[in-house]
Amino acid sequence: NREFVDILHAIDSNIQQLHNKLNVYEDVPAGEIEYFENLYKQSWHNLGREGWGIGKTFNDAQRNQHIEYATHLKYYTLLQESAFYWQIINKPFGYAGDAQMMRIIYKNDFDGKSVFGKVVNKFTTDERACRAVRNRKSFLIDEIRKVGEGRILSLAAGPAEEIISVLNQEQDNHYEFLAL
Repeated sequence: NREFVDILHAIDSNIQQLHNKLNVYEDVPAGEIEYFENLYKQSWHNLGREGWGIGKTFNDAQRNQHIEYATHLKYYTLLQESAFYWQIINKPFGYAGDAQMMRIIYKNDFDGKSVFGKVVNKFTTDERACRAVRNRKSFLIDEIRKVGEGRILSLAAGPAEEIISVLNQEQDNHYEFLAL
């Protein structure tokens, strides 16, 4: 979607100009972040839904051809300036749901190669799905504390952040964890 790519480049330019003036990316005015959020929700989500619908009809050869084409688009490179997008696109450890991606979500910070990438990263990791991941950690910490002691099995433990938090916060604990 050429219009979407042009808008991303315009936002990148605006954010870079603001960064040059302020010299701190966290101080990007809320209006600029809000503008990107609205644009993202309208354009990106619509584009994603449209692409998902088309992609479901692809056979393997068409899917591979599409992937080859998409990897040469400007937006593909631009979005990878965000630590989160880089991780989910490149899957350096074989799949997107690895411990590093989870750490990026838990960190929920301005993290990327450029000011634009940092803003994209912060917005993306503050989306509903990522907030749910962080809420899951808090929920599990509360559930572990309710148990109080004993043996706890954690299936699909990932980076086991909730276990680490409990062990770090409670000096005198009586837990035995098995994380798979």
